[in-house]
Amino acid sequence: MAKLIKFAFKLAAYVGLAGGVGFFVQRRQLDEKVLMGFEKYFRALIGQEPLA
Repeated sequence: MAKLIKFAFKLAAYVGLAGGVGFFVQRRQLDEKVLMGFEKYFRALIGQEPLA
């Protein structure tokens, strides 16, 4: 019984870790998209390229 509980805790830890890594990767990609949007807007603001 103790082995089963230990295994369940290990499994939960791995799932939590994988979820955390996935969340941060997703968040980083979102941050990059937001930054690209701001950069495009800023360039249009200073007249470097048209806002399309």
